[in-house]
Amino acid sequence: MRFRRRRSLLPRIGRRPSPEDAAPLKGQLWTRSERALREPDVSFLRRAIAAGVAIAECALLGWLWFGPPLAVRSVDISGAHHLTPAQVAAAAGLNQNGSILAVDGQSDRRRLLDLVWVRTATVDPQLDGTVVIRISEWQPVAAYHAGSSKHYFLLSSQATVLGPAASAGTLVDIQGPAGADPRIGTTPIDPTLLVALVNIQRGLPGLIGQQVAGFIFDSCGNLTLISKRGWKVYFGRVLTPEEFATLRDKLAALKAIAGHGNVDYNSLDLEYVNVMNPAEPAAGYKSREPAIPSPSPGAAPPSPSPAPLSRRCADEGHAKMQVIVVAILFALLGVVLGLLSPLTIPITYARYTAVALLAALDSIFGAFKAYIAGTFEPRVFFSGLITNAALAAGLTYFGDKLGVELYIAAIVAFGVRIFNNLGAIRRHYL
Repeated sequence: MRFRRRRSLLPRIGRRPSPEDAAPLKGQLWTRSERALREPDVSFLRRAIAAGVAIAECALLGWLWFGPPLAVRSVDISGAHHLTPAQVAAAAGLNQNGSILAVDGQSDRRRLLDLVWVRTATVDPQLDGTVVIRISEWQPVAAYHAGSSKHYFLLSSQATVLGPAASAGTLVDIQGPAGADPRIGTTPIDPTLLVALVNIQRGLPGLIGQQVAGFIFDSCGNLTLISKRGWKVYFGRVLTPEEFATLRDKLAALKAIAGHGNVDYNSLDLEYVNVMNPAEPAAGYKSREPAIPSPSPGAAPPSPSPAPLSRRCADEGHAKMQVIVVAILFALLGVVLGLLSPLTIPITYARYTAVALLAALDSIFGAFKAYIAGTFEPRVFFSGLITNAALAAGLTYFGDKLGVELYIAAIVAFGVRIFNNLGAIRRHYL
């Protein structure tokens, strides 16, 4: 009797092939035909079609770049009041025949900032062919003219010449030294001084109730205010930051002598007010000799009637030249004596000598800086020389006793002060 195997209703699960079964036979790749290994042949027609498509794509790209679809159609300019739209577009380098894709906003912005009138600028190219330019311009705050010339030039708040003007109008009228007219883009006066003059013109009505007609700034750096009533205010030299800072005290002195039986700024007889020395201001009148105020201790009396500007500048320049020549001669004499002297300084006292020389140089440069600023006082010079030398020597002595090089602190302090004073002197003569 034979038994038949019962067939399952479920499908049979095949055996998982082993890695040996899946791996190709050794040498199987060698058995492939050389035709299968060769690249498929491409007909010449297909190659020509591909080359034509590539050329068409390049032509389409060139047409889009240089053709009318992406050309610059319009330039939208806003914020320009002293410049015409044509000047702004030309400065930005925009061409109506150019492509909008060729517009570089950052490069065009830098070119616009090179214009003296432009303060800020943005350039935004858009795909519809419009270039949007937004600029803000410098506002003129003063009108400058050289000497007695009536060729006015507008100045920005940075003291940069913006362009010519027919008249000063309501702006600050500044008369500079006589000479050639300033060029556009140059800076005829210091920006800090210009800001001070603008603030004086705005604040003087509230300070003493008077209006400012203009300012005179001569070649020696002397500043003179002219009121609308005709009298003048002599502020003295304003060339360095230290001299700019004295304007506050001089304005305070101008207010202190107003009214209460002192100076009547509404008087037609008033000729000038001298506040070169704010501790002792003086006033001059047309009808009588000015009364010289009693000097206070430690304050030098001012000149009641300032000399003409040209003569005063010449005298100051001659005196400064004498001081410079004398200083150079004595410096050379000291160097020669030091080289010819048979004395030698022991190594123990070399550091003391070094700090003493630095203290002397610091006092000399400080005195010369105070001299050109008009604030030199001999007692301050000699007291500073002795005090600085004694302090430096004391630091060196105690440093030797403690084994710490404390004299380096004196060298650094004196060195920084010497270079600062030398920089102020250099800026004064430049």
